[in-house]
Amino acid sequence: MQAALIPADPDEMITFHEIADDSIPEEISALVGGATESISVGSYAMTMHFGRSAGNAVNHRATLLCNWAGARDRPDHISGDVVLLGPSVPGRHTPIVDAHKWWLIRFDNEQTVAAGLTVGD
Repeated sequence: MQAALIPADPDEMITFHEIADDSIPEEISALVGGATESISVGSYAMTMHFGRSAGNAVNHRATLLCNWAGARDRPDHISGDVVLLGPSVPGRHTPIVDAHKWWLIRFDNEQTVAAGLTVGD
């Protein structure tokens, strides 16, 4: 199953990972570094999984994505690395698809320090 990883570090680009269907929760936890919470990013037909650990750096790209999507039940800001999957379906996970990948690559190119932006621009 295809997933996207949005690192909290703005110098790191969004990457895409193949997650085994039989170990999705474990692999998501490994990517974000511990226990996770998830919220629907419904406007973009994705589900965001992020760590519950305190003290992680703010993930400005993930926070911006939630704000744009009008995600409900989200914290004021998203911290740490984030995994994105497709829309939430009761009882199972769904992958991101090519349209998600295209949009996330474009979003990343517009938002990252690597693209010449700095936090606060």
